[in-house]
Amino acid sequence: MGRARCLAPLAMALGMAFVMPLCFSWMPQGAQGPQGQGQGQKSPRSKVSRQIQANDASDFHAMDPNYLVKEFSAMTKTAFRRRMALRKPLPERLALFFPAIEGREGQSQDARLMNFNMAGQSVEVALPMEGSNGSGILKLIEKHASLWRVHSSEVPQVPPGTLVQLYDATPNMQAPQSAETLGAVKSSLLQRSSATAGGMAWNGMAGFSPSSCPRDFDGVHVAYTVWDCRGASGTCNMLSEGEDEGALVCEFGAMKRGLSTMIPGESRRFWISSEVKDRRFGRPPPERALPFGDVVVDLTLLGIEREAVFEYKLSDEAIKLGEMRDKTPAVVAQRALGVGIQLWTWALVYSYYQQPQDMDIIGFSQSVHL
Repeated sequence: MGRARCLAPLAMALGMAFVMPLCFSWMPQGAQGPQGQGQGQKSPRSKVSRQIQANDASDFHAMDPNYLVKEFSAMTKTAFRRRMALRKPLPERLALFFPAIEGREGQSQDARLMNFNMAGQSVEVALPMEGSNGSGILKLIEKHASLWRVHSSEVPQVPPGTLVQLYDATPNMQAPQSAETLGAVKSSLLQRSSATAGGMAWNGMAGFSPSSCPRDFDGVHVAYTVWDCRGASGTCNMLSEGEDEGALVCEFGAMKRGLSTMIPGESRRFWISSEVKDRRFGRPPPERALPFGDVVVDLTLLGIEREAVFEYKLSDEAIKLGEMRDKTPAVVAQRALGVGIQLWTWALVYSYYQQPQDMDIIGFSQSVHL
């Protein structure tokens, strides 16, 4: 019976896994929130106290300079002209690297190519402006190979005369050799955060994880760019981009493991092949999902809200889909098996404590009562 006593905790864990197989099978169901949200109303004080935000908003559009030099190709005037001559697409996303000046470390900035003037041999890029949701235009003229000079600027922090290097930041479906495998997908760190990971904290069934990282039951504020990759060359085109303040960690499917290692301010790139079936993307289906096929996702973690899953309100479509899924034979059998394992566990525990453990002790106890 000692063996049965050791197996009891394991059997109970297995039973819970079968009874609660889905992220939202136990969640309270309610009406859908405002458009684009789907999250319950919370008091401002509780929301702020439970959130972890990135320290520096300027990090949201930056890339690690080391990653730029290793994985991206520098863009020169000749490279632009060659692409146009061969009728190849110009890069949709650029990374601007400002070299170190007067002891200041080099900085990088994410930008979008707006125009390449073949006659004037200049480049216009849109650069996000600090403290604003808008962007300003920089006009660049090549000073010499792989080094450009800002000719005119609408961005206050980048005055005319600033020197900058351009890198093609448009992804390719072929992940670089430096990419690490996280679960079913490959991932690379695009930008490090100035925040620290903190000490280890208990993360429920997932064990221990750094205290500044998202956990299974947390909500996250993320910015994302989704790239659609097609053809033998794996060329990617931007499909969509945006922000989501109410995404859930447990609904990120194949990217969940990589997201769980990030801290606010970090950016990661995920290569998701067509073989990956789990297409969840931060919201329970059918609210949002990644398209089928080969895609690349750039994800920036902006903030974390602890245990937001318990206050999330499902949309009407998600509720209907959950009810249909709960009635499928596979789910019914899975939960019945879970209940059976739990009943078997309690039967083992009950039988163990009902049998005499030591006849001498029991006999001594009876003689004392007599």
